[in-house]
Amino acid sequence: MINFDNARYVPKSQAMINRPNFSRLRIFAVLLAVQISTSVIFAEVEIKSVYHQFMEARSFQRLSEFFSGKENQGRRLIARTQPDARDGRYFVITLNQSVRSLPENSQIKIEIFTNESALGKEFILPLPSRAPKTREIFAGVTGGDWPDKGTQILAWRLTLQNAEGNTIAAKESFLWGTR
Repeated sequence: MINFDNARYVPKSQAMINRPNFSRLRIFAVLLAVQISTSVIFAEVEIKSVYHQFMEARSFQRLSEFFSGKENQGRRLIARTQPDARDGRYFVITLNQSVRSLPENSQIKIEIFTNESALGKEFILPLPSRAPKTREIFAGVTGGDWPDKGTQILAWRLTLQNAEGNTIAAKESFLWGTR
């Protein structure tokens, strides 16, 4: 039961003073929500896995190419050292998020050592500005840049870079670190 005997009238101006100030709490909550959401949106790009294999031109042919005469990459993001040549060694790179989250004008730097030469080779592949919704990138060393099907990679390092050449993410083979 409520006892109203000790109740007294408090003017509105006095009640406002005695009421707790929730505006600071609201500001803190909004700032915390913004911090959490931006950290999720702008999460660090990471190369989850890389494997490489020799792929022939027919691996990229689709039925629509027979009718249109143009290569249809479908949902693949393909970057090649020689865009007109499809045969070559491809690095299939899987990211922790969509390739659409990469900055505009990103590029891949491929550094390799092969059994054909003791000198390392370096290639820079620009990524297309219009990317499909995928987490995979097919980065190909193609045409005359890749000698033949029998050439083997001994060590490699892949670096995703922004337009200024700053590293976004990198991954290397075990042997790269021991060279």
